Amino acid sequence: MVEEDYKLKTNKEILAEALLYIEGWIPVKVRNDGVDDFESAFSRSLCFENIDGPKILRSCIDLIEDTESAIVEFYRNGLCLQTEISKSKGEMYLRLYGLLNSVSLQIEAIIELIELFKVPNKNQLKDTLKDTEIYKIRNKLGSHTTKYSLGGGKFDSFRLTQTSLSKWGKGIEFSGIDTPTQNINLFDELAKYNKISEVILLNICTKALKSRIQRRWKR
Repeated sequence: MVEEDYKLKTNKEILAEALLYIEGWIPVKVRNDGVDDFESAFSRSLCFENIDGPKILRSCIDLIEDTESAIVEFYRNGLCLQTEISKSKGEMYLRLYGLLNSVSLQIEAIIELIELFKVPNKNQLKDTLKDTEIYKIRNKLGSHTTKYSLGGGKFDSFRLTQTSLSKWGKGIEFSGIDTPTQNINLFDELAKYNKISEVILLNICTKALKSRIQRRWKR
C-alpha cells in the first residue's frame, strides 16, 4: 500500500491493518505426527490459547474497520445530509443511533482484542473504554433507554429532546425521570473517545508484535 492511501485512513484503520499484517507475517509449522492441522498450528503460532483465536482476530479487525466507516461518515456529513434540519428528523435519529451503536460495537471489538493478546492492565483498559462519555450516552439513549442502571439497584428512564438535535450534534439534550437535563456535544465526545481508543489499539499492536518477535527468537 502506498503512502497516499494511508493519508486517507484514520489511525484506527491503520492500526487494524497493522494487526492484520502481523497475523499474516507469522510462519506456520504443522507437525507431522498426524495430530495437528493448519488451524491449530496457526493459533499456536499466534500464541492464542483458543483454536478459534485467528478467526476472532479477523472478526474484530473487520468490525473495527466497519464501525470506523460509520464514525468517518459522521465527521463528513454529521447527522443529516439535508440542509433543512426540520425535514431531517428521521435521518438524524438513524444516524445518531447508528453512530452510538457503532462506537459500542467498536469498543466490544477492542476489548476482545485486549483479551486475545493478553494486554497488560486489561481491566483498567476495559474500564477506560467503558468510562468514556459517548459510551455512557449510548447506553442512556440507544440501548438501555427505558431502564438504565444507576447502580445500587436503582434505575432511570431517559428521553431525548428532539428539538436539540442538530447536524453536528452540538448541544444534544436528554433527561431522566430522576436525572436532571444533560447537555452533550457529540462531536467533542467522539473526538475524546477516538484519542483513547487509538492509544489502546496501539498498545494492542505493540503487545502483539513483541510477543511474536519473542516467540521467533526462542525458536
